[in-house]
Amino acid sequence: MSKKEFITILAITLIVIIVWVTSDLVHTRSNSKDLPDVQKYLEPLEPNFDKQTLDRISNLSTPAPAPSAGVISTPIASPSSSPNNRLSPRPTASATASASPKPSASSTPR
Repeated sequence: MSKKEFITILAITLIVIIVWVTSDLVHTRSNSKDLPDVQKYLEPLEPNFDKQTLDRISNLSTPAPAPSAGVISTPIASPSSSPNNRLSPRPTASATASASPKPSASSTPR
């Protein structure tokens, strides 16, 4: 790498760094918003509770939720004690199987 190429790369790198820092500063300044009532937010809170308001809130009853319009409730199926169609765990006479040591004609290799 010649001296001229090195200085060109160094100059481009320096320009990129300067543009990067400048754009970061501009971006930071444009995003910071000054709050108009900063002193209002910085005032300490009053440590005493308003007991009358707390008593009023605690005496309020929670209202029942209003039914939603257009919503149809879906019945939930529950298992019954005696189902109508019950499967029998006993084997039937027609479902017998026998094992034979002889291969059948269709299973012989060709």
